Amino acid sequence: MKQAIQERFLISPFLVFFVIHATQVGVGALNFQRPLMKEAGQDAWMAVLMAGLSAHVLIWLMYRLLSHLPSGGDLVSLHEQYFGRWIGGVLSLGLLFYYALAAFMVLQSYIEVIKVWVFPLMGAWQFSLMFLLMTYYVVSGGFRVVVGLCVWGVVIPLLTIFPMVFFPLEYAQYRNLLPVFDHSFGQLAKASKEMVLQYLGFEMLLMYYPFLKQAPSSQKWAHAANAFTMFIYQAC
Repeated sequence: MKQAIQERFLISPFLVFFVIHATQVGVGALNFQRPLMKEAGQDAWMAVLMAGLSAHVLIWLMYRLLSHLPSGGDLVSLHEQYFGRWIGGVLSLGLLFYYALAAFMVLQSYIEVIKVWVFPLMGAWQFSLMFLLMTYYVVSGGFRVVVGLCVWGVVIPLLTIFPMVFFPLEYAQYRNLLPVFDHSFGQLAKASKEMVLQYLGFEMLLMYYPFLKQAPSSQKWAHAANAFTMFIYQAC
């Protein structure tokens, strides 16, 4: 039987909002518009909406699955419960590979942004080393430290995002959104596929679910975080 996590290591349910939103919005917000416009044109906002609604469905399914586990269970426990020790272990190794690949992709994206905009002559390994050292420093402090960093990673950028997004609206040409429904469902589906990557990050909930106080009550905050991400991408 798994030992219950001590309460001093747990976080409040509302903090799920910051953790999910911080993992969803990153450097991808700088260049997601081009592939959407290529596939769906002025109907690209529908692709953003479709991908976001799909994420809502997946979040609901995750909470349904995790609700059938005993207290302190995560996705690894779910694998063992439904597939057994060996097959479940293989699936958990696949999950570990997925998380490692996602971390590498995010790291590479940040390095490219810094090299293009700030230090174009510096090698990639210097940035990788600095980022990995900072990541190790944060993670070694425990999950609550990671959550605290997510909170500041949401609050501080909002102070700059909202002025940049809403002040130029007085120059917006809303007629450029017309005609509506000018693209086929297949084109919108392809654009939504391009948008899925921007919403990824909420699946980390499958691993830190045991660290939530009254975990089932955090579902509304998870959906609120995804809805806020949809709003940010629609505004961008």
